[in-house]
Parts: sequence; C-alpha cells; structure tokens
Amino acid sequence: MAHSESHGARPGAPAPLHERETERLAALRGLGLLDSPSAFRFDAITELAKLVFDVPIALISLVDRNRQWFLSRQGLNAVETPRDIAFCAYAIHETQMLVVENALDHPVFKKNPLVTGELGIRFYAGAVLRSTEGMPLGTLCVIDTVSRAFDARARRTLLTLARMAQSEMLLPPALSAGRARAQVGTNRDPITGRLWGDAFFERVDERRAAALREQHLVMSVHVESMGYFSNMYGRLVADEISIAVCERTEWVLSAEGRQLLARLDNDWFAGIVSLPRDTDVALRLERLRCALADALRQPLTTAVGSVHVRAAVGLAVLDDADRSAGATVRLCRFAAAELAEPSDVRAVVVDGALRDAAIRRQKLAGELSAAINEDALSLVFQPKIDSDSQGLAGLECLLRWHHPELGLIFPTEVLEIASESGLSGKLDRWVLATAMAHAARWQQRGYTFGRVSVNIMTGTLIDPAFRGWLHEQLDAHNVHPESLDLEIVESAVVSDLDSTVEVMRRLRDDGVTFSLDDFGTGFSSLSILRELPVSTLKIDKSFVERVGDDARAASLCSGIVNLAHELGLNTVAEGVETTAQSGILRALRCDQLQGFWFDKPLSAEDFEARYGARSVDA
Repeated sequence: MAHSESHGARPGAPAPLHERETERLAALRGLGLLDSPSAFRFDAITELAKLVFDVPIALISLVDRNRQWFLSRQGLNAVETPRDIAFCAYAIHETQMLVVENALDHPVFKKNPLVTGELGIRFYAGAVLRSTEGMPLGTLCVIDTVSRAFDARARRTLLTLARMAQSEMLLPPALSAGRARAQVGTNRDPITGRLWGDAFFERVDERRAAALREQHLVMSVHVESMGYFSNMYGRLVADEISIAVCERTEWVLSAEGRQLLARLDNDWFAGIVSLPRDTDVALRLERLRCALADALRQPLTTAVGSVHVRAAVGLAVLDDADRSAGATVRLCRFAAAELAEPSDVRAVVVDGALRDAAIRRQKLAGELSAAINEDALSLVFQPKIDSDSQGLAGLECLLRWHHPELGLIFPTEVLEIASESGLSGKLDRWVLATAMAHAARWQQRGYTFGRVSVNIMTGTLIDPAFRGWLHEQLDAHNVHPESLDLEIVESAVVSDLDSTVEVMRRLRDDGVTFSLDDFGTGFSSLSILRELPVSTLKIDKSFVERVGDDARAASLCSGIVNLAHELGLNTVAEGVETTAQSGILRALRCDQLQGFWFDKPLSAEDFEARYGARSVDA
C-alpha cells in the first residue's frame, strides 16, 4: 500500500517539496552524480533489479529541483522526466519505500500522465536512497505496465538492493578505485579482503620455513557454479557469494587451528591450517572434509534470495618438501574436479592412489600446451557411411595423444585437461588447422571425401577473433568452407545460446555447416533446435547400442530421425557396431551411419589407402 495521501498530495497534484528541501538538494548535488556518465557499478544494480523482479523497467532515480534524473536505467530511453509527475518525487517522503500495486485504482496516481499516457505505468515500487545525513536523494525503483502484488519478501529484496545502490552512491568513484588499488597493492582481494593469488603461496612458504615443528593441511575450494550466478544475476551477487564462501570456509578452518585463507581466482579459493607435529592428521583431514562440505551445502543469503552453490573441495597434507604449496593446492583442485559424486558439494582427501592419479593429471596438464606447439598430437578420421548407397559420406576428426611415458591418453581426458587449463581454444585451433591441411592434400590428389567434421568448444566458437582466424586458415590451405562441418555439444550451447547462434549463423552464411552432437542427452533439445542453425543431428551412441534389444531406445532413435526430417535436417547415428544396429537404423531412415561395424578411426595414410579412389555419395 502507498502512503502518499498522508503527505498532502491531492489527486493529480505534484508531490509537495521536502520539508528540508534546501538541505536535501545540497546533499544531492554534493555527491557530484547528477548528469554523470553511465557507470557499471550502478547499471549492474538496476540490471539485477530488473532481472530479479522480472519487470520491464528498473531505475536509480535522483529527484532534482525540477526533474527526476536517472543515474541508471534499464528498459527506458528517457534520461529524465519532470519532477511534478514523477512517482519518485512522492516516494522520497516515505520512511523506506513507496509501493503502488495498481496505479489505475490509486487516488493520487490514476490521472498521472505516466499512467494515462504512452508509458502506461500500472505498478511502481521505489525504495528511498539517502545521504549520510539521512536526506532522501531519490529511489531505486522497479516499474511494470501491469498491476502486481508486492509481498514482504519482495520489499526486503528491494531494500537490500537499495542499500547496495546507496553504498555505491556515497562512495565517490575515485575513492572506490583507490580502495581497490590499495587492496591490490597489499596483495589483498578487493572483494573479500583475503590474500590474492600468488601472495598466498609466498605466505605459506614463509610459514613453513618459520614453523618447522608444525605440519600443514592445505585446502582448495572451486565454486563451479560461480559463472552461472555471475551470468544470471551479475557481478554483485557473485561478489556476495565469494564473501560468504570465504566467511564459511574461514570459520571451519579456524576451528581446527591457525589458518590462512586466499582467493586465487574469481571462483577458486585456497586455505591452510597449521597444526602441532604430533596431531593425527588423518583424523583432522576427514573432519575438515565433512565440515567444509556441510558448511558449503547450506544456502547462502544474497540480494536475490538464498542460493545453493555447486563446489569441489580438495584437502591434502603439505608435508613433501619437494612439492610447493602451489603445486599441492592445484593437486587438490584436480583431484576434486575428478569426483563423479552427484552431490552439489563434492569433497575429497587427496591421498594414496588418488594423489598419484591427480599428479598424473597435473603432469598432463603441464605438458599439453607443449604437445600442441610441437605437433605431438595427431588426428584420426572415422568414416560416415551413406545409409542408402553404402558409400563414403564424410569424415569425423578424432584426437589422439600418444604420450611418450603414459601411452595413449583418451580424447575425453585431453579435452577435460584443455578445459581445466584454459587451452581449449588453442587445442581447437590446432585440430582445425591440422584437419584443413589434410583436406587440402586430399583435394590436391583428387580425392572426394565430403565434409570433414571437427568437434569444437562453444568458447572457441564465440571468441570474437575465431571467424576471422578460420577464414585465414581456409584461405591459406585453399579449402572451401563447404568442406567443413563443425560439431557442437548441446549442453555447452545452452549456457550462452544468443552469442553462439549469432556466430553460427554468420559461419553458415559463409558455407560452413554445423552438427549437433550427442543429441537427446541434454535437457533443452527441442527448444534450442528452433534457434540453432544446424544441418545435422547426431544420435548418441548410448541410444544406438541398445537399439536392437530395447524398444524404448528404438523408439527414441525413430523419434529423433522423424523430428530431424520434419525440420529439414539430416541424421548421423554414432557407435554402430553390429549388423542388427545397422539394419534397424537404415529401416528407421537414418541418413548416415558411423561406427566400428563400417570402419575404425583411420590415420590419414590409412584413409588414403582405403578411400582415396572412391567417390562420395550425395
């Protein structure tokens, strides 16, 4: 309910001036915010408010002498409106906020031009923003063109966001930047106040050298869902989560001994606990593992309400003089990332065989970049067979890494390591360039091989430089775009659908085609098919392997084929290994088949020997 009537407002009349209007205006102008350029620190808050309340308009409005001016605005083109019709001019008379659930029924606002005119306001909620002296400056407000209820929880949320906006307003930009520089200068994270980056490892090494009679336990916490929260709600909520994770982690570590905590990256935290040498570390590690997992499973309070994080926690003893603190913490992160538990918070003590496996994974991660640079990787090519003619219809490139010490590294592990190490883009580019080099040689020799399919990560695809790089490579190898098919994974596309679709459409217009890999294993298949400019659906081998003895698997394959054909798309069945599977999939009218029943993945030389003289069927 609104209370404007109590402040002397008559229906259709402008809001009265504040009783201390001169002081109020002085406080407002003293902040130097009026007519200032757009600033991310304010836009992030209004964007968050618009998203949280699902409204078309969110504003930070400052009530000046004759106008309300928008310090930040989402969903509104105007930068200001006259004060005499502004809802916010009424709101500044309230103690906390003004809520108008249905402006058409409100005695003060039902004849307001913002209600009866083109903007058509029906709902308004504005929380008051005040100066350090308590003078009302304006509001953080959300607006809708339909009436709506605004319950107690919604009011608390708007007040929380308003406090965030008010804090930013009262902190001058120079001071805000100076504060951040001061924190960074002392190796502190400006958000959490904890140690930042390598400063943590330097402090740990100092502690180890100074306390020879102590033993140390190290911990890694990777908040895997941080990117989701940042993309969904913005930086401010992600910062709130970082602060809460630090507070909970620090509380758990402090209960065990002398601790030190750091933020290593946006979503990665590390800590150390120092204990007397005679402590039963196995017991302490297990106790810490359980306590950290329990603490992080509890909901975190943010401006958008309670949220649950998905995190991977690893712990280990730092007792090997040959391994630095940094290496051990990274080992903990690798080991925790490998856990396949369904829980939102996965926690593990890194010891014994698990430690050996993590060291192996860490070794591979350290060597992958060099392997790419030195062409120590290779490609093999699996034929795709046309269902009707039995002829070669295309090829899929598959990655191979024969490590000199560890033998064959499975492609899935290579891709996981690349993703964890930030090498996905580099690896994708190597695979594409190598594939195009082979395609160029086959074109020169007169071989026909259809399109060469290359798996690519979404992050590589939406890199602004990727399209230009790809055309440079195509031109350098004299390969036509029509010879290239890019395979993308459904689950990865969903995380950034708009950017992915835009790039895909441009490349499709260039002649490159796209296949949707592992179709049917995700959760958004039908909805994203309307958006994605793909030409082929690949039926996952988990369906194909059961198609001969499981009626449901056969029905799923039939449904995918029929859906694809109705949409004008082709289908490829992966993992065909038996005569029965091949026969059923042909009967279901699947366009192409791929698997060991036809051919294993071939080296470039074996492909040339087996298929070089054959023609590709359309």
